[in-house]
Amino acid sequence: MAETVFLVGVDGSDGAKRAAEFAAARARGEGATLRLVHVVDWSPYEIIDVSEAAMRHAEREKEIEAAQKEILDPLVKELCDGIKVETEVHHGHASETIARLAEKGVTQVFAGRRGRSKLTALLFGSVAGGLVQVCPVPLTVVP
Repeated sequence: MAETVFLVGVDGSDGAKRAAEFAAARARGEGATLRLVHVVDWSPYEIIDVSEAAMRHAEREKEIEAAQKEILDPLVKELCDGIKVETEVHHGHASETIARLAEKGVTQVFAGRRGRSKLTALLFGSVAGGLVQVCPVPLTVVP
């Protein structure tokens, strides 16, 4: 039987923390692995000059370190006592990246809502809204 894996997209927001809390409780009850994923917004199509290209790799490494230290490590310390936890930092578009990761052995995805206004969500979209459209496994959106 395949391992049960719950993937949670986290970004440091209150909504993401609520989703992580909910998923951690479910993981604890079901003996599942909790995979916390932070996606740094990044586009491979961004136009950059030569000096920026030289610095890009170092900047990406710093972003990964900062996300791990400031977002993921505190969540692991606070929520994940008694359960198996994995953490990952990726670069890309959040909903597309999470959906792609979900195709690889994930049982369920959890995402939090930020509670933005309808106009803001309409103009800029939301990760939860994007996941509703593209997630290949069951998705729970936590209010």
